[in-house]
Amino acid sequence: MIYENDSTFYLAELHIELRFRNRGFGSKAIAKIKKMAAQQSYSSIRVGAFKDNSALRLYESNGFLREKETEYTHELVATM
Repeated sequence: MIYENDSTFYLAELHIELRFRNRGFGSKAIAKIKKMAAQQSYSSIRVGAFKDNSALRLYESNGFLREKETEYTHELVATM
């Protein structure tokens, strides 16, 4: 699910079924999302993840940086 505003793509959810994890599908999905965002002239993509979520590694390995932190979550951003 993706939410948009004037300059930022918000990635609300990205679910990869357990049996497909660690096989490159998450990185391919993120690459596609980044391509879509760039084609539509967005300046950044934001996503939130719980601190104990293994997806943090996926996002960080695909260029996202931790920007904000709450008690339970991290907000990550990738600039275009």
